[in-house]
Amino acid sequence: MFEYRQALDQNKDRFGSVSEVVEGIVPVTTEVAAEAPLPATVAPTTKTTTKTTTKTSTTPTSNSATSSTSSTSSAAKTSAETPAATDTPAPAAPSPWRVVAIGDIADCTQITDDEVATLVKSYQSNILILGDNAYPDGSATDFSNCFVPIYGDAKARIYPTPGNHEYRTASAAGYYGYWGSQAGDPAKGYYSFSNAGWHLIALNTECSFIGGCTSGSTMLNWLQADLASNTATCTVMFTHHPRFSSGQHGSDATLNDLWLALQAGGVDLYLAGHDHTYERFAPSSGLTEFVVGTGGSSLYNFPTIEAGSVFRYNSSGGALVLDLYPTYYTWQYVTSTDHLVKDSGTANCS
Repeated sequence: MFEYRQALDQNKDRFGSVSEVVEGIVPVTTEVAAEAPLPATVAPTTKTTTKTTTKTSTTPTSNSATSSTSSTSSAAKTSAETPAATDTPAPAAPSPWRVVAIGDIADCTQITDDEVATLVKSYQSNILILGDNAYPDGSATDFSNCFVPIYGDAKARIYPTPGNHEYRTASAAGYYGYWGSQAGDPAKGYYSFSNAGWHLIALNTECSFIGGCTSGSTMLNWLQADLASNTATCTVMFTHHPRFSSGQHGSDATLNDLWLALQAGGVDLYLAGHDHTYERFAPSSGLTEFVVGTGGSSLYNFPTIEAGSVFRYNSSGGALVLDLYPTYYTWQYVTSTDHLVKDSGTANCS
């Protein structure tokens, strides 16, 4: 498939202006979808169905300013009139930092990855990759043939994490060779940064390759120190493996120490891939997990529904669009085939 793809220019600013479906997979929700508010570069769908979603909390609202006028009786005017007070404009709403999260993406045997890439790049925003960047082995050839043709032009706007497929190549050499400093130290694969009042932490959950992910491990010690020095109100952690999942791979108890450290550190969002589904869990001690493994590889079923799972979707590829405000965030899961919003909401940071 990759022969028809063409690699594009890779020199955009890091901070931009911010399906194949497995046969037999059926949606797990009967909710009717609403059209997504798409960027101008994506043609709107002609579908007109609507859907109501339940939000986990309400967006903070600003009090509208009041206006007043004053007047004086003409008989009492003995000096220059006092001018009427003018309306005080309401303060402008803060602009969000938009990021798009996807995992399990570039697969030369699929066409869904092209569709998802077109959707993701249309937002002209930063992109968080939740592991499994290039199939099947994350090799230099896989990156060149499968990843670069569809995401190469957006490289400067991407923050990556490695997945299990990257480590099918010794020391994930293809992954670290392609990303260079964007992926952090090749011996670690984890890093953090801040932007727009948010703190983002990229973790490497290929634990056996980095000395473990349990209490006392090098990465967990680093994470706890990073969180201790974090002054941001809102924090996102993104990685490949979910702690909880109703998908084919299921939940991962070996990440429990990591999960507890994130809760203790006041992290708001846990973003992961690995299971090729979209799933959202209810907040747990302020931490909300999203599984977004719908970036282009074949999709999975939901064999066992985990406790706390509140929304699941596996009928088409898509991406999670996050608008990050100073004290809250909004989310939308948008499908790649028809650009419809299947799940959305707003939540305050913890």
